[in-house]
Amino acid sequence: MKKYFLIIGLLLTMGLTTVVFNSCGDDKNEPGKEQTHNDNDNPSDPDNPIVEPTVSLSGVWTKISEVSICHIDTIKSEIDLGVNDDETWNIPNKQDGNIIVKYKKGNKYVSNYISFTYTNNVLEIFDRQYISYTIKELTATTFVLERSQTFQNAICITTIEFAKKTISEEPAIDLSDPSSITINDTYQVAFMFDGKQYHKVVDELYQVVYTSAAANALSNTGTNERFFTYWSYIRSKQDLFDFTIYKGELNSRMPSDGLFRSYLNVGSHPYDLEGYGDSGINGITIIWYDENGKYWTTNNLNNNITSINQSGSTFEITHVQDIPYSETYIANLCMKFRAVFSCNLYDEQGNSKKLTNGVYIGYFRNYQ
Repeated sequence: MKKYFLIIGLLLTMGLTTVVFNSCGDDKNEPGKEQTHNDNDNPSDPDNPIVEPTVSLSGVWTKISEVSICHIDTIKSEIDLGVNDDETWNIPNKQDGNIIVKYKKGNKYVSNYISFTYTNNVLEIFDRQYISYTIKELTATTFVLERSQTFQNAICITTIEFAKKTISEEPAIDLSDPSSITINDTYQVAFMFDGKQYHKVVDELYQVVYTSAAANALSNTGTNERFFTYWSYIRSKQDLFDFTIYKGELNSRMPSDGLFRSYLNVGSHPYDLEGYGDSGINGITIIWYDENGKYWTTNNLNNNITSINQSGSTFEITHVQDIPYSETYIANLCMKFRAVFSCNLYDEQGNSKKLTNGVYIGYFRNYQ
């Protein structure tokens, strides 16, 4: 009977380990590789042949199973540890770094980082405990990890199987009805420009399109306050697309969360025609690099455009909401927002074209 209680305790321990390990993941890369060799690969050292990679472990993988088999004396027990909803591992293309594990908890994605190194076909992962995973199988579409743990007179072998995940951008939408994109949707930007529809959607692991936010502070001469400018951007990894919304300026020594919330109020906001953060206008600036890297802007930041006209242009924040720490792992207050907009965009030669039917779902982060 004591042996059975020991088995139950071990299995519960394995399950708890899995929960701790899985509460992790948000962006980047390493090489895992299936490796083959023959005795003639390294004639100078036959005992340590040169190992050449044939398949890369880097990429995004979906966990499809996790099973532990424990042996205690003559007793063998097997438990299916299961997987979280939509659990994915993003493994970088480098020798060490951070694996990003991301999965759904309820209807929200949870993510953190797991530090790892990769040596001689062994993936060594460092979380709250040191764990070594041996790559038992690796193909272009699947791979299997295995770890062995010993508890007194018990040996437990855990096998985890993954399938390669293909991430692609969202299909184009009908921008004749911008209300179809809501504050509850994922981060994205969509608009019409020069007869072409643009739509970039941030994927869950930032493999194709990603987003971020930042802030800057400039001294306000003669006062104890500073000028704060905030910006939010969405960028593509497939081309040079880079869309940034700047909002300036907030005057404060150090903005409280309450002041920051009032600064990002729902309603219409004017465009800043001269530059972000130093014009004395609580205005909006849009800077966009299209897919080919061509520069477009709503203002005369570089002082090389004869005149800027935003007559008839609009920018309206329709919704804002706090983002919980469990979703961002950022200590500063982050606020998600939805904006609809239209504007004239100018290139570096002063030529202008109209952007219409714009919708942006992003976030701003307080400066603290």
